[in-house]
Amino acid sequence: MRDGAIFAGYTIVRRVGQGGMGAVYAARHPRLPRLIALKLLNEELFSDNELRARFEREADLVVQLDHPNIVTVFDRGVEDGRLWISMQYIDGVDAATVDPLTLPPERAVYIIGETARALDFAHHAGVLHRDVKPANILLAKTSDDQQRVYLTDFGIARVVDDAANRLTRTGTFTATLAYASPEQLTGAQMDGRADQYSLACTLYLLLTGTAPFESVHPAAVIQGHLQHAPPAVSAARPGLPSALDAVLARAMAKRPADRFPSCAEFADAARQALSAISPRQPVPAVAPIAAVQPYPAPPQHYSPPHQPPYSSSPVPYGAHPYRSAPPRRSRTGWVVGLCAGLVVVIAAGVGVWALTADRTPPQRHLEQTRQAFAHMLPTEEIPAGQKWGSGGGFGETNCRGEVLDDKSKIHWSWMGSQPDPQLGKPTAQWECGYTNSYMIPASITRWPYVRIFRYDSAAEANQVIAAFAGSTREVDINGGTAYTNYKWGSAATDVPRIATVFPQDPRRDRFIMYSFGLGAKNDPSMAQLLDWWKTVPLT
Repeated sequence: MRDGAIFAGYTIVRRVGQGGMGAVYAARHPRLPRLIALKLLNEELFSDNELRARFEREADLVVQLDHPNIVTVFDRGVEDGRLWISMQYIDGVDAATVDPLTLPPERAVYIIGETARALDFAHHAGVLHRDVKPANILLAKTSDDQQRVYLTDFGIARVVDDAANRLTRTGTFTATLAYASPEQLTGAQMDGRADQYSLACTLYLLLTGTAPFESVHPAAVIQGHLQHAPPAVSAARPGLPSALDAVLARAMAKRPADRFPSCAEFADAARQALSAISPRQPVPAVAPIAAVQPYPAPPQHYSPPHQPPYSSSPVPYGAHPYRSAPPRRSRTGWVVGLCAGLVVVIAAGVGVWALTADRTPPQRHLEQTRQAFAHMLPTEEIPAGQKWGSGGGFGETNCRGEVLDDKSKIHWSWMGSQPDPQLGKPTAQWECGYTNSYMIPASITRWPYVRIFRYDSAAEANQVIAAFAGSTREVDINGGTAYTNYKWGSAATDVPRIATVFPQDPRRDRFIMYSFGLGAKNDPSMAQLLDWWKTVPLT
């Protein structure tokens, strides 16, 4: 589009970005004396419903995020067969254009701290960015000659509880590889700590000039993220305190549970390590690099995240909406199309996982289930050889487990004329509920049950899931984490039932959790059962 043209009421000033999906222009607002950034989808892609939905959804995501460190979306629409979004124009540069050798370390940590505030705000709203990198951090000078930091381009972000809406091209992996978290590479369950990992990689580059696992070979980068501890930043840039090594090691831990609880806490720890702690003194409560363990690559039966029916990975736009200069370090900006396949190749090469027969003794199936759902089931370990288990569970419930030796029948009760879904032949089950009305706490106004089933393999559990007929598949949030739920009985006269599945969690991919609303106290609706489900300690 030529300079000076009128589009959707805006006057085009100049093009500032171009990518595979569209172009970004600096444009003049028709009524206000200001420039906006106008993002347009390519005309030839307008007929692609998937890409159109993806383009529109970017605006829907960011418009919810009213934060001083996040670029504001103003409006969106369709003009002459082209979708467009207007948003805040940032007159500045992105962090990828900054020379790390001249950037003071304190400034690098400040940039990360401001970005962390934006990320934590987005995470609290249920949005993952999924592409945190220097090129998506804008630096603009304010009127008082200070620097303002903005997080941009939520183009491949997704609402955590929207994973079921596959608005992306099948078979495509989209995160920028140099900054991708292990769980993003393997398709495991993600939360805000995945963005924290990418933010730590970004800090490493701002301090040293290179990404932590930089290589001309994408496979080597993937192997670094999955298997190697991050290199010491103090060795890459003399003068940095060794305490900073421990901070980055924790933020880049292979397991999300080993990272900081939030991005802001990571940024605060980095600031303390840089300014208040001597180079030889470690940061309290931060895991050293030696303690970092490799992230488990997926086993051969693992289903990549793009395969239906479980989840998908979005497609990036390619065009940066506000950048006026190209990134300085393009070699750190790979976008890999078949990343999931490379991960499997690496897994085979390093031999982290092996597909072996399940030789677990049947009596241990109960104990495996108890350990996989440690916050829900009794704390007492089941003695070896015992085929029954019982004890107190979450929310003052009573729990009872059993080994299903013949695996030919699941014993049900009280379901009446409404049949349960076909749940196959699990090897063990745990059931938690209230056995007597006088035991129900006063705070409980509903009386649901939950059963957890263990199968011989993840493949067998997937077969059961694939056969869930007559269900509604949705994604719901429990404890800040998204889970896939299959639901039956939404009508007012039905008994509501929810089957929670874990196909992308290596610890739980052979389990199915089945919740159903029964009991003497106000048989719940689906909405009530779901409210109760959200209180179950799954994490």
